[in-house]
Amino acid sequence: MICEFCVKAILASGKPWGYHQKILSDLQTSSACVFCARLLQDVEERRATSSPPLTNAANWPLHRWSVRRPGRIRESADAVIVTFRPTSHDGDRDTGQHDEQPAVETALPERAFYLFPEEDLGHVPSQQELGVTTNLEDSGQQIKKWMQKCVTEHKYCRRHHSGDFVPTRLLAIGLPDQSRIRVIETKRHGIKGPYVTLSHCWGKDPLIKPLEITVQNQKEFMEEGITWDALPENFKQAIEVGRFLGIQHIWIDSLCIIQGPGGDFHAEASLMHQVYRNSYCNIAAADSPDCRGGLFRSRTARDVLLARYKADGTSAIFEHKAWRVVPEDFWDAELLHTIIYTRGWVFQERMLAPRLLHFAHHQIFWDCATTSACEALPSGLPQPLDTTAGTDRHWRGRLQESDSLRHRPLAGAADDSLEQFWKAAVRSYTACELTKGRDKLIAIWGIAKLVRDALGEAYGPGLWERNLEEQLAWRVVECEADGRPEEQSHVPSWSWASVRGVVEVRDRMLRWRVVRGHEGEPIAFSLVGRKPSKRVEERSDSWDEELAIMSQHLTKMEKKQQGGREASNHSTKKESQSKEVAEQGQTGSHAKADGDQPPKLQSISIPIRGHVGAAPLRRDALGGRWTLEIPECPEIGEEDGTLEVFPDVKPKFDDLGGENWYFVVLASSRLNPNNEVVSAGGAHAHGGDEKDITYTYSGVGITLKPAERDRHFYRTGALHFRGISATMWTRMHTTYCKETASPDEYKDAEGLKFWLD
Repeated sequence: MICEFCVKAILASGKPWGYHQKILSDLQTSSACVFCARLLQDVEERRATSSPPLTNAANWPLHRWSVRRPGRIRESADAVIVTFRPTSHDGDRDTGQHDEQPAVETALPERAFYLFPEEDLGHVPSQQELGVTTNLEDSGQQIKKWMQKCVTEHKYCRRHHSGDFVPTRLLAIGLPDQSRIRVIETKRHGIKGPYVTLSHCWGKDPLIKPLEITVQNQKEFMEEGITWDALPENFKQAIEVGRFLGIQHIWIDSLCIIQGPGGDFHAEASLMHQVYRNSYCNIAAADSPDCRGGLFRSRTARDVLLARYKADGTSAIFEHKAWRVVPEDFWDAELLHTIIYTRGWVFQERMLAPRLLHFAHHQIFWDCATTSACEALPSGLPQPLDTTAGTDRHWRGRLQESDSLRHRPLAGAADDSLEQFWKAAVRSYTACELTKGRDKLIAIWGIAKLVRDALGEAYGPGLWERNLEEQLAWRVVECEADGRPEEQSHVPSWSWASVRGVVEVRDRMLRWRVVRGHEGEPIAFSLVGRKPSKRVEERSDSWDEELAIMSQHLTKMEKKQQGGREASNHSTKKESQSKEVAEQGQTGSHAKADGDQPPKLQSISIPIRGHVGAAPLRRDALGGRWTLEIPECPEIGEEDGTLEVFPDVKPKFDDLGGENWYFVVLASSRLNPNNEVVSAGGAHAHGGDEKDITYTYSGVGITLKPAERDRHFYRTGALHFRGISATMWTRMHTTYCKETASPDEYKDAEGLKFWLD
C-alpha cells in the first residue's frame, strides 16, 4: 500500500523535502502505492486530454515532495502532511535548491496526503470485517451501528419522524406479500410514517427510464401493485435497505409522483423540501448512472482500507507510531464526485435529508447533522479533512429546524450567515447538471423556500429582492457556453437560471444604490399574488448629493471638451419610438400565492432608472480578462483600479469588432484614501477640506443588449470595478442616448427609464 521507494525516500528519510520518481515507468511499477497511484492517475489523465500532445515525456513527471507537521490547535487531530508539487526542475537533486518553477508543460495538480496516528482514528476495520461487497450481508452491521448511535445519542439529529408531514403517496414495502409493491395514498390510508427516500439518477438515455406511475397505470399500481421483477435494480436494492432498517414505506419520485400528461409533477415538486426533511433516512445510489446500476458493489480490501505506515523511530516526526494515510480530497473524490452528486436535483436532497446512506463505488458513506463517516473511517472523518462535510452537516442540521436558520446555530459549528450559505449553495448547485434544463429553478426550490421563510424576503427566480441591485450582478465563473440554453429561454436574462455554468452571487455591500425604479423606489421584481413592493425607502442625503456631484462634474467635463460627447454608434431608432403605455409588471393576475409553490413572475421586466452607457468590449494584453474602454478615459492600470466584465456567454467575434457594449452601474461605494467607505457628505478619516481628498469608487453593474421593445434590455454579463477614479466613475454615469430621449424618459441626474428583461 506504500511502496519501498516512498518509504525510504520520504517517510523514513528524516528529510523535510526531496524529489519523487522522475521517469513515468517508475511510477507505473509502483501503481499499488497510495502515493504513486494517485500521481500516476494525474499523469495519465493529463496525457489523455493534452492538446497538442505533450513532449519530452521521457523526462517527466517530476514531483518535489515535502513533509511537515502542523501545530496542534485546541482539539485538532495530530497529523503529518506529505505534499507532492509538480516541478520542471531537472538538475542535481542534492543541491538543496528550492527555486523550482511549476511544470507548465505538464500542468499536473498538487497533491497532499494526511497521515494520522492510527490510535486517534477510533476503530479502523480489518480486511475480514469489511467483506467483499457493499451488500447488507457484509455492510449491514456497520449501517445499524451508525443508525443506532444517531437515533439514540446525537443531540442535534432528529430522533424520529414527527408525523407532521407525510408525502401524498408512498410505496408499502412492509406488507406480508413481498412479491408485489403497492403505491398507496397516505391520506386515504392514514399513514403517518416513518418512511425512507431514494436519491437516484434517471439516466441520460431516453430508452432506459426508471419505472414510472402515470395516469394510465395508476389504478393498477395502487390496487394490484407492482411485481418485484418489474422493479429496476436501484428500486429493489433501496427497498431491501429500507426493510433492513425496519421501515415499512419508501418514497421514490418516479413511482410517487404521477408522471407525464395529466400528472401532478409541478404540485408535488414544490413539496420536495418537506419530503426529504421529514424522511427517516435518504438512501443514495451514488454510483449508478441509471436505474439499472443498483446500490451494492463487489470490492477488494485494497479498494477501501487506508494505507498503513509503521514507523521504526528513525524519524523524529513519525516516532514509533502506526499511521494511516488519507488523501486530502478524500471526501470529495470518493463521494461528492460520484455520478449522482453531479446531478442538480440531488443537491437539495443531500442537504435536506436528516440522515444519508451513500452507496458509492467501493464503500458506504454515512451523513447526518453530527457525523460524517465511511466504512474505512467508521468513527468519523478526522478534523483536518472534515471541512466540506462539516459545513454540509452544519447546514443540514439548521435546515432541519426552520427556527435555527436564523437564531440557533449548531454548537461548535461556524455561525455562517444565511447569505453565505445561499452563496455557497448556488455555486455548488450550478456546478451540477440537469437532464431537463427547464427544471433549474424548481430543483433548488426546496432549499430556497426554507431560506426565504427564514429571511422573510421576497424571492424571485434565484434572487432576493432586498439589495436586488447587487443580486443582479452575479457572474459566471468560467464563461464556456456559446449561448443561453434554449430550454431555459423562459427564464429572464437577469436570473442566473438562464445560463449554463458555475455561478457566483454577489455579497451585499456598503454602498449607494446607483439605480432606482422609475419613480425613485428601490428596484424590485413583480410576483403573482403580491402587491407592488412596499420597500420604498427615503432617498438619503448622500444619494441626492452624490447625484449632484456627479452631474456637476459631468457638466464641467463636457464644457471643457467643447461640443460634448458624440452619441453611440448604435442606431437610436428604438429610442425615438413611442414610450411604453404602462410600466411593466403592474397588471395581470392577482391570484393568491401558495407558500409552498415556487413564486411566479407577473412580468419578466424589472423597471429601472439609471445611466445606460456604451463602450467597446476588449480583452487584456494576455487574453484573459475582459474590460470596457470607457470613452474619454485613459486605459487604467493596476494602480488606477480595475474594471472587469464577466460575460454570460462567450462573446462572438462580431461583438468585438469595435461595437459598443451597453452597461449600467447598479451599486457603488465611495472610499477615502484609507479604503474606508464614506458617504458623499459624511466625515472622513483625515479631517481637513473635503475637496482635497482623493476618493475612489468600487461597485457592480451589468452589461446589456437591446431587446425587441423600445428601452428594454437583456443582460449579457456582470461588471465589477474596484478603486477607479472619480473621473471614470462619472463617465460611467453618462447615458448614451440622452440626446434622443424625451424629458420624461431621461434626466441628467437620474438617467434613463428602461426595463431589464
